[in-house]
Amino acid sequence: MLPAGLLLLIASPAAAQDCRVRLLPPQGVADTPKRQVTATDLIELRDFGIAIDIPGGEPPFSLSPDGNRLAMLLRRADIEHNSYCIGLLVIDLATGDRQLLDVGGEPTLIVADMHGLADQGTGAFDALRTQWSPDGQWIAYQRRIAGVTQLWRVRSDGGATEQVTHGARDVRRFDWAPDSRHLVYVVRETPVTDFDSGGGYLYDESFWPLSASVPQPPATLGFEFRTVEADGGADRAASGEEQRSLLPSGDSRLPPGAMLHAESETGALAWTERPQGQYLGPKPLHARIGPAQFDCSDAACSDRIIGLWAWNDGDFLFLRDWGTQRRGEVEFFRWHPGEAPVSLYRTTDPLNGCLRQGSSFLCGRESATQPRRLVQITPATGQSHVIFDPNPEFGALQFGAVTRLSARAADGAPAFADLVLPPEHETSERHPLVIVQYNTRGFLRGGTGDEYPVHLLAARGYAVLSFQRPTPPAYGSAAASHNDYQRTNVRVWADRRRAFSALEALVDEAIATSAVDQSRIAITGLSDGIATIQWTLLHSDRYRTAILSTCCEDPSTVAFATGPAFAEETRAWGYPPPGTDDVSFWKEYSLARNAGRVAAPILIQAADREYRLALETVTMLRHADKPVELYVFPDEYHIKWQPRHRYAIYQRVLDWLDFWLRNREDPDPAKEAQYARWRAMRAGHASAEAPTP
Repeated sequence: MLPAGLLLLIASPAAAQDCRVRLLPPQGVADTPKRQVTATDLIELRDFGIAIDIPGGEPPFSLSPDGNRLAMLLRRADIEHNSYCIGLLVIDLATGDRQLLDVGGEPTLIVADMHGLADQGTGAFDALRTQWSPDGQWIAYQRRIAGVTQLWRVRSDGGATEQVTHGARDVRRFDWAPDSRHLVYVVRETPVTDFDSGGGYLYDESFWPLSASVPQPPATLGFEFRTVEADGGADRAASGEEQRSLLPSGDSRLPPGAMLHAESETGALAWTERPQGQYLGPKPLHARIGPAQFDCSDAACSDRIIGLWAWNDGDFLFLRDWGTQRRGEVEFFRWHPGEAPVSLYRTTDPLNGCLRQGSSFLCGRESATQPRRLVQITPATGQSHVIFDPNPEFGALQFGAVTRLSARAADGAPAFADLVLPPEHETSERHPLVIVQYNTRGFLRGGTGDEYPVHLLAARGYAVLSFQRPTPPAYGSAAASHNDYQRTNVRVWADRRRAFSALEALVDEAIATSAVDQSRIAITGLSDGIATIQWTLLHSDRYRTAILSTCCEDPSTVAFATGPAFAEETRAWGYPPPGTDDVSFWKEYSLARNAGRVAAPILIQAADREYRLALETVTMLRHADKPVELYVFPDEYHIKWQPRHRYAIYQRVLDWLDFWLRNREDPDPAKEAQYARWRAMRAGHASAEAPTP
C-alpha cells in the first residue's frame, strides 16, 4: 500500500520571513549558560522526518546527483500562532553551508487504511520527500496549500518556486523521469459515491464514528499514476514504464512475501522475506547469486532488518534493529552469502532513514537527551560525525542522568526502560515516579504521542520511567490474519499480562536504585499505553494516579462507539457480542465495569474525535464517586498535532501530578477553578477511603 497524506489548515500561520528566522539554527550557542528545559523548548524544537519513535523508515532527505548536497524539509512548531514553519533546506556536505530555498505551506499528517476504510487520520506528521532532478538543476517536493498537497519545484541554486500540479487530490508519492522534464506522481482514486445526503446516510460498515459522521471510502480504493511536465504543462495518465519507479517491488525473481531487497551490479540479490501464511513475525534474510540461494541462519539475520544495501565484492550491508532483545541496539552488519555476518557498528541511538553515500550513510540520529540530527556514519571505520544539528540550543539545557534498565515479563519476554532523574538529583533523594509509555527510542520528548514531557517532568523533580513494552505474544505465531493475530493476544489476556508484568518488573528495578519514592507512582499513556493502564489499575495498588490521552475499551465503546466494522473485528478477536453481560471477560480489564475497584484519580485529555470512547468509563467512575476529569480538544486526532493544545496538555499534566503526588498547587489565579474541583475530588476520595469506625 502506498503511503498517504492528509492535512488540516491551521489558523494564523506565522509569516514566511519570521519562519526563515525560526527555521535556521542560531550560531555561537556553545558558551551559553546552562538552564532548565521548558515546555517551549520541547514543543518548538526543529525536526525532520517522521515523528515516530522507532528506527528505520525511508530517508526524509535526498542527495544531489553529484553527492555533494542534501535537501530536506525542516519544520518547527509555533505555539503563539498555533502553527508550523516548514522550509526546504539545502546543505553543502563539504562546507556545511545551509540555504533555505523555500518557506511555507502546511504540515501533512499521516493517514492509514484501517478497519476496511481508506485514509483515516492519525495526527502523526508525515515525512514529505524531496527529489533532485537527474540533471541536478531542480529539486521537487510536496507542499500543502489550502488543504491540498501538490508538487512544487525550485532551482537547486535558488530562485522562485513553481507549482507543478494543480489537481484537487493529494500527491502521495512522486519521482523524476530520467529526462528531468517530467514528474511521475500518485494520487488516490476518487471514491464513487452512490448515496444522497438529502436522504440521510445508511449506517453500515462504511462508518467510522471516530473520524466523521458520514460514510468513509473503502480501503479497496486504488491509486492513480500520472505524469506531468515539470514546467507545469500537460498532465496525463502515466505509462506502465513510467509507473515502475513508484510501484512496490514487482521483480518476478523475488519470492512471495519479499520485503526489503537489494541488487548488486553483478546481479546478486538479497531480500528479507515474511514466511507465507504468517501475519506478523520474523523476516529472515536470504540471497541469490546465480542459481544458488543462501539463507542466513545467524541471529543477526533473523528479523527486524531495517536497511539493506548491495556492497562491494558481492557482499551486502544490512542494518539490524535488535529491539527489546538487546535493550534497543541497532547494528550495521556486512554479510557475504554463505558466511556469518560481521558486525561493523552498533549503537543504542535509533537511526532513521539511512541513505547510502559511497562507503558511508547519512542518517537521522538521536539519543535520550539529544533531538534528531543529521549524521554521517562510516560503518567500516566506526566513525560518526554530525553534519547538521537543527537544535544547537539544546547544548545549553540541563538534563538529568538517564539509565537504561532491563527486565523480563513473567513469561520471559524481554523489555527495557529509561530511568530519568532530575538534573540536580542528590543521592539521598527519593523522587515521585511517573511512568511514560510505550516506546523509549531516541529523544525522550513526551512518550508515544508526545503528551508527557519526560525532561520537563524531571526538571520539576520527578523521576521518569520511559517504558519500552515487550513484543506481543502473537508476534511470530501461526496467526495468518490480523484477526488471528489479535485473537492470540486477547486469549486469556496474554498481551496485557505480558506488558503488565514487564512494567512491574521495571518499576521494581527503578525502586531498587533508591532514587524513587515507591509510595508516589503515577502512570500515563496513549493507545496501547491506555490498555496497559486499564489492566494496571485493576491488578496493582501501587499507582497513585493515572493520566490517559484517550480512553477506554469497555463494553459500550467496543460495541457501539467505534462503528459496525470495528465491532465485528473485536468479536472475531474474542470480545463478547453486544448486550452480553460477560462478567468473567470484563472483570480483568474494563474500568467502567469495575469502577468501584479503581482507586487512582484519573485525568483524561482526549481528542474530539475520540472522547466518546471515554463516556462509559467517566460516567461509571463518577457514579461510583471516583475522582475523574475529562478534557476534550477540538480538531484533533489520535495523536494531537496542534502546538497550542500540546502546550496546554503539558501544563495540565504537571498540575495534576503535582496536586496528587506532591500536594502542590500553582498559585496562578486563572487556575483557581481547576484546583477547587480537584480539592473537592480529593476530599471525597479521602472520605471514601477512610476506614469505617
